[in-house]
Order: sequence, then structure tokens, then C-alpha cells
Amino acid sequence: MDCVNAILNAFCQMSGQHFSVDKTRILFSKNTLMHIKKELIHLSGFKETSDLGKYLGIPLIGKDLRAKDFNYLLENIKTKLTNWRATNLSFAGRVALAKSVIEDIPMYSMMSCALPKESLNDIQRLQRNFVWGDIVEVKRVHNVKWSTLATPKMIGV
Repeated sequence: MDCVNAILNAFCQMSGQHFSVDKTRILFSKNTLMHIKKELIHLSGFKETSDLGKYLGIPLIGKDLRAKDFNYLLENIKTKLTNWRATNLSFAGRVALAKSVIEDIPMYSMMSCALPKESLNDIQRLQRNFVWGDIVEVKRVHNVKWSTLATPKMIGV
């Protein structure tokens, strides 16, 4: 902990920035012994945490991410879809919006970590329902296979 404190102090000295002891937290492994935790907390003056929170929507903890960790993406997509009136758009307009906007929403998250398959399936389900104009009560006729619509433009579709 003396080494960590020395590095933090050197950083502050070189950069002119300061860190807040009140806002700084330590995340311990579940295998860390209680007396070691207490000693490190005492030496550092930091508080212990079990969750580091999120940065740009991505959880900062190094655990396997679950589908529920990405519910914010689904909510973001649902919000966008409710603002667009699918019934007022042509089929081509719905396809263009689905490919250009809905597919871009999870892009940052997908660059940072692997999204669970369940989350990807949920996003694709929302995308398909928007393109086809499906709602809970009414299912429309699907004149084109989804695999054809999901083919990238670079391939020629």
C-alpha cells in the first residue's frame, strides 16, 4: 500500500491533479483475508467497495457480464423505437433506420466487451419487430427473409 500511495502522490505531483480520498474505493478479491483488508484500508484511508459502478454504461468490475448488465441498451433502443412511428414509415425507411441507428446503439459496448448472446438476441428481436411493423397484438406478413435484410450492404444487399 505504501507503493500505491507513493505512485498516487507522484502522479498528483507531476500532473498537478489531486484525487479525493472520500471518493476513492478499494475493491478486494473475495479471497482476501479480513485482517489484510482492514490493514490496507487503514494504511490507505480509502473505503472498501464491492462494486466499482459503470463507465459509459459498461460495468467496471472484472466479472462475467450478464444480460441484465446491458438492459440499458434495450431501454435505449425501445425509447428510440417509440419515438419513431413505424406505421408512418415505408418498409424501406424502417429497414434503413434499423440498419443505421439500431445497430449503432450497442456499438461502444460491443467494442469494450463481449455482449451476452441473450442481449444480442433481444436487440435483434426489437430490430425485427420494428422492421416488420409487428406489435404484440398484430403480426404482419414477412415478405423477405430476415437473413436477407441482415446481410451487410458491402455484400450487396
